[in-house]
Amino acid sequence: MSGVFENYPTILISAPLSLSEMYRLYTTSKLIITDSGGIQEEACSFSVPVLVIRDATERKESIALGYSFLTQNVNEDLIRKFNEVLNAPPIFTHNPYGEGNSAKKIVAYLNNN
Repeated sequence: MSGVFENYPTILISAPLSLSEMYRLYTTSKLIITDSGGIQEEACSFSVPVLVIRDATERKESIALGYSFLTQNVNEDLIRKFNEVLNAPPIFTHNPYGEGNSAKKIVAYLNNN
């Protein structure tokens, strides 16, 4: 995959990143290409579409909502889907993996019991 995108200065191809580095990138990314299930889930919280380089995924919720897209690790398919998503990014209406308010709910529960 790196050969496909190596001449694009705004594309970062990297080894695994620390959690803080990954969260920083979520806030500035327009699109993520990965095979990581965790990244598929986390990207929804930041409204970042994901190209999933797999034949199938356990995270079907984001696929069904059009936030993530299965693609083959084949140059033509990957580039086609890359351009499609950048030219018509999905509109994120809700996060299928939660709303990010679990800690508040836990604290409220503990305070009331």
